[in-house]
Amino acid sequence: MRSQTARTRHARRRARFVGCLLAAGLVGELSQTVVSAKSDTRTTYEVFEQRYRILDSAEGYVERGVASWYGAKFHGNVTASGERFDMYALTAAHRTLPIPTDVEVTNLRNGKSIVVRINDRGPFVDRRIIDLSYAAGQALGLVGAGTGLVEVRAIGVSRTVPRSDPLPTVWPPGFVQVGAYSKPANAERMRKRLEASGFRSVVVHEGSVGGRRLDAVRLTVTDPVAYARVVGRLRAIGIANAWFAEEVSAIRPQESPGVNTLKR
Repeated sequence: MRSQTARTRHARRRARFVGCLLAAGLVGELSQTVVSAKSDTRTTYEVFEQRYRILDSAEGYVERGVASWYGAKFHGNVTASGERFDMYALTAAHRTLPIPTDVEVTNLRNGKSIVVRINDRGPFVDRRIIDLSYAAGQALGLVGAGTGLVEVRAIGVSRTVPRSDPLPTVWPPGFVQVGAYSKPANAERMRKRLEASGFRSVVVHEGSVGGRRLDAVRLTVTDPVAYARVVGRLRAIGIANAWFAEEVSAIRPQESPGVNTLKR
C-alpha cells in the first residue's frame, strides 16, 4: 500500500491536473467552466463527483482554514479565468468565490497580510480553502511549511488588469513602477505620498517616451517576496497596476490623474 504522504501527493497532482483541464474546457461537464478574465458567469461546476456552487456575491465573505500554494510546476498554465498563471503575481485559487474577486489573506500564526486576486479554481484536496501563488505564499511566510492557517476576507470585485508581460522565471533585481508623469510636480507628490505611507527606497527616474519627458516614480525590489509585499502594500493604500521594470530606462506612460488608483 502507498503511504499517506504518497497518496496526498497523488491527490494534489490529480487535483491540479483537473484544474488545468477545467480551465481548458477538456473535461465533459467542466467544458462549461471556462470564463473570461473579466467576469465569471457560471453558477456551478463539478470536480471529483462533487458539485460546487459559485457564490452570487463575495460581499461579507470571511472564512478561516488552511491555505496552500502552487508555483513553478504550473507557471504559464491556463487558469480558470482564461489568463496564464504567473507564480510571481498576487493571485489565488478558490472553489466558490466569483472570478475576479480581491481578498485579503492573513496568516493567523504570524499576522502577515496580503491582498490577492482570485483567478483560478481549487484547491480540490484535503480541507484547504485557498491555493495561493508562490509570491503570495512567500509574502505570508507559508512556502517553507507548505500550508498554514489563514483568514480569507473578501474585499470586492477586482479591478486589477491581468498582466500582459509575465515576470521572468529567474528573478533579477529591479523596480516596481508606481507611475510616470510629464509634470515633475506630480511625480514629487506621488513620491511624498509613498514616503508618508512608510515606503522606503522611493526613487524618481527621468526618461522619455516618444520624445516626451517622463518622471517615473519607483520602488526598489530585489526578489519575489519583496515584490509581493510592495504590491500588496500599494493595493492596500489604493494603488493598483504597478508593474515590474528590470531596467532604469524601461518607462511606461501612466499619466492621467489618479492613474493606478482603485476606487472601492
